[in-house]
Amino acid sequence: HVSVRPACSFEDARLAADGLKDGRQQIINLEQTQQDISERIIDFLNGVTYALNGFVEKVGDRVYLFAPSNIVIDVPEDVRKNIPGLFERQ
Repeated sequence: HVSVRPACSFEDARLAADGLKDGRQQIINLEQTQQDISERIIDFLNGVTYALNGFVEKVGDRVYLFAPSNIVIDVPEDVRKNIPGLFERQ
């Protein structure tokens, strides 16, 4: 089960980081987040993800997938090509 987590504060980012540490991917929606807070959240979660040898994918406009190394996301190449901007490596 995967849910999209809106992140409007740094506390939301901490909860997402805890999920990553527990081995669960996190989809973070920053569409309603102030730009300066959004940048801090992305930087923080990028750091957590890096420390866990995970990866980050942009899956929409200001929506990101953060995943620890134990998660495998398989997206066929035809899906990647047919949806511009989907799953762009960050």
